[in-house]
Formats: sequence, C-alpha cells, structure tokens
Amino acid sequence: MASPPTCTSDLHPKHGFHPISASSLHVPAQFRTCTYHLLYSLPPSVFVDKYELANYRSSYSFQLWGTSNLELPVFALEQSNSTLLLTVEPSDEPIEVNVPLHLRYGSPALDSYVHIKAPEPVGFFSCPPTLNANVASASMPQLPEEVVQFITQNSIRPVTFFPVIPATKVEDTLRAPVGRLYDLSLVEYGTVFTIFFLFWYLVRVAQVVGARLESRHEKKVE
Repeated sequence: MASPPTCTSDLHPKHGFHPISASSLHVPAQFRTCTYHLLYSLPPSVFVDKYELANYRSSYSFQLWGTSNLELPVFALEQSNSTLLLTVEPSDEPIEVNVPLHLRYGSPALDSYVHIKAPEPVGFFSCPPTLNANVASASMPQLPEEVVQFITQNSIRPVTFFPVIPATKVEDTLRAPVGRLYDLSLVEYGTVFTIFFLFWYLVRVAQVVGARLESRHEKKVE
C-alpha cells in the first residue's frame, strides 16, 4: 500500500493582526494527475483580502464565500464563518502554500487580548474517477455544497474526491489585542472634554477675529 498524501499547517506569528497560514503538502506519485485543494473555514474574527490574494496567483487560485468587507469590526458582522477554497496544481516537488490572514478589531474586554480559535485548513484532491488510489486514508470530510458545486462546474471531467491526512490535528489559537473595558470611561470623558475644548476654542477664535474686523471697519469709517 502506497503512502498517503499528508499536509502540515501552521500559523505564524500567533499574536497580532496579520498572521500567515503556512501549509506543506507531500504528494505521492499516484496523485500527480489530480488537483489539490485547501479549504479554510474562517471565523468572523479572521478574514482574507481578495486583492492581496490575487498577488499569489502564481501559487494558487482562490474562491471566497461569505463576508468580504475589510473594514468592519467583528461585532458589526453576522456571526457566521467565511469559506476560502484554494486550488493548487500538484508538482513533483513538495508544495508550499502561504495565505496571509488578518484579524478584525474585537469588542473591548477585561483583558488586553482575546484568544481566537482558528481550525487548520482541510486538504483534499479532486481526481479522475479512474484513479486507483490504493492508500490508507481517513474518511473524506463533508464539503460545503457551494464548494462541491464550484469544483464540479469548473472541471472538464467528472471528479472523485480524496482526503489529505493532516500530519497533526491541531486547532491553533491566535492572540489579538483589544481595548480594555476599564479604559472606556476614560476614553469617553476624554473625548467629551476634547470636543468641548475645541468648540470653546473655535468660538473664542471667532470672537477675536470678529473684534479685529469690526475695529478695522470703524477705523475706515473715521
């Protein structure tokens, strides 16, 4: 029995707003006629920039379902996952795939950081139905309907799906900075004070300028 295809994925760095998901795939010879896919289920706190991903077109193509707004904080979104599908052409060399991720601004919390669970991507192949993949493998995970439909509609032939066994089954945790609840009142009072100060300053400037203009006008009349 031939060795199964395996995939190793990792997130780095695990803190901050801009981690990278790095995946490495070992492709056995019998899968070289197949197309390799990586499927990401992104929680509301995590998103990708489709314009940035376009810069990786030499490595993979992609399809994105779900929220693509780049500016909204997490509490202004529907709390549903987004789906990212990558399509990579297998090669004789080990495949390396890097995906830049971004974290949204979160709601203020008691701590200065929140922890976000990010499942590793699911790897699988779409292969010709005639492929005899005599390998030990895990059962094929359930794919979203839109993903199956997208792959079959864009394939010139019928396809059969084969799973890629993750080398390690890990759910990474990202650490993202957020505002502290204890600081909210200070920020609110500071904002109110700043607005009133600026308003007073503008009124004062208007009064001074008005007095000067009136003084000049009186001198011209004399």
